[in-house]
Amino acid sequence: GADTAAAADYYVRAFRAEPDNVTLARRAYFYLLAEGRTAEAMDLAARTLSLDPGSSVAPLVLAAGAVQRGDFGQALSHVETLPQRGLNAFMVPLVQAWSLAGLEETDAALEALAALRTVQGQLEQLHDFHAALILDQAGRTDEALDAYVRTLEGEGPLSLRSVQAVASFLRRNGQEIEALDL
Repeated sequence: GADTAAAADYYVRAFRAEPDNVTLARRAYFYLLAEGRTAEAMDLAARTLSLDPGSSVAPLVLAAGAVQRGDFGQALSHVETLPQRGLNAFMVPLVQAWSLAGLEETDAALEALAALRTVQGQLEQLHDFHAALILDQAGRTDEALDAYVRTLEGEGPLSLRSVQAVASFLRRNGQEIEALDL
């Protein structure tokens, strides 16, 4: 909205005035992303990384930009050295998995995704959902169905997005009644 646009402009101006201020750069690219100003956000994320090589968020932003451009190899290289802790414990495996899926390396994608199963909490269901999507995209229908079923039977609350994806899969595979029941 207007507030986000104003914040993006404010932080971009502030960062120009203090071009070594990592905090201002971070806030600027966050608000730019929220405003859909992706190219500018990528420039600032790259600048943040040169100011703070230990940044754990800027590489994710750059990886997302690379995926958007269809440059999956570049996306992988942005996250390969990130420590997988905190937010990155699930973000890095997701970026790796989808980048590998983009390169049509489905088995490697599933292997990268498997890291989610070792993390405590509700991530097993997240793993199953993304595995289902990757298998579905790769045309591995039987395995995708198994992973979708595991998603539905998981412990955590289901997102509307996951229910829609399973229903879509069922419809595309001739199971209209099951889709409607869902």
